[in-house]
Amino acid sequence: MHLMKSILVAGSLALAVAGCSTVPQTAGDRAKLEVDVQQTISRMTAADSQVGDFLDSSYAYAVFPAIGTGGAGLGGGFGRGQAFREGEVVGYVSVTEGTIGAQIGGSNYSEIICFQDKWTFQKFASGEFAFQASGSAVAVEKGTGGNVNYSNGVIVFTQGYKGLKLQAAIGGQQFDYVPD
Repeated sequence: MHLMKSILVAGSLALAVAGCSTVPQTAGDRAKLEVDVQQTISRMTAADSQVGDFLDSSYAYAVFPAIGTGGAGLGGGFGRGQAFREGEVVGYVSVTEGTIGAQIGGSNYSEIICFQDKWTFQKFASGEFAFQASGSAVAVEKGTGGNVNYSNGVIVFTQGYKGLKLQAAIGGQQFDYVPD
């Protein structure tokens, strides 16, 4: 657990320099994020209908259109998005990730986290939620299908779209939530 906190702190410090914040600062940036979120939902549900099924049946969900990552030994990443409840925006979200291990390069990917129940979403919203997404995520690809289920109250869908990153590392994601 101490290693996980150290990794997240290293990733957070590296990204803090870049001035990342949970809520976009301008109305134009907020409008662009909203469009990007809707495009991500459309792209991922078109690739795998299970994504839409989980969005419809989950208590709440968070959509991150682009999480940019990079690293050489130590790595980090950041992305922002929106949280939804019953299809309506309830807040802004950000994710900071940190990794340590054999890695070089950078990549971008999209992520949707579905929360099974109120308790799990409240844990997320209060900042008590962190995990290693790559170990518990379902890659969204056309025609993959299959049975996926919640694990510890969440299911995570990811879809890569840009970059190349070679990685054999451990790390985690930490989330921030700001109500709308």
